[in-house]
Amino acid sequence: MADVPTVEIEMIGDTVCAWTWVGKRHLEEAMDLRKDTVKFEKRWRSVFLDDKFMGEKTKPHLDWLAGEYGTDVAKLMADKKLELFTMGWEKGIDFDTSRPMADSTRSHCLIHYAGSVGLDAQERLVEHLLRIHFRDAQNVNDVNVLLD
Repeated sequence: MADVPTVEIEMIGDTVCAWTWVGKRHLEEAMDLRKDTVKFEKRWRSVFLDDKFMGEKTKPHLDWLAGEYGTDVAKLMADKKLELFTMGWEKGIDFDTSRPMADSTRSHCLIHYAGSVGLDAQERLVEHLLRIHFRDAQNVNDVNVLLD
């Protein structure tokens, strides 16, 4: 791809935020539309969905959601009736509602390190972390999970 412009993208997300995975899919589709005319360099930056939720503790996601947004939202999540599920299904994503809510600091440190190895490594890691958290209901702050 010589002589094509490079577009640098900073993707800001959290490995425990479902909208990060849906947004990633939307961005990938948009990038695919221009892959022949533009070179993309995507870097991941961290943000915390809930910076009050730090440390070793975990909580069932639905309990956390009820505390943050109310029991009505938690019920819609449990019944998979939020728009998030429809948008996820359209992008090939199925969310496990039994996943834990956990601090994501360690996963962000790992993403940052992967970026120093290369953007492709970072991208593969982010996809893996999102998949194991949202599909497999794993705790992305657990050292043993991250070592796998």
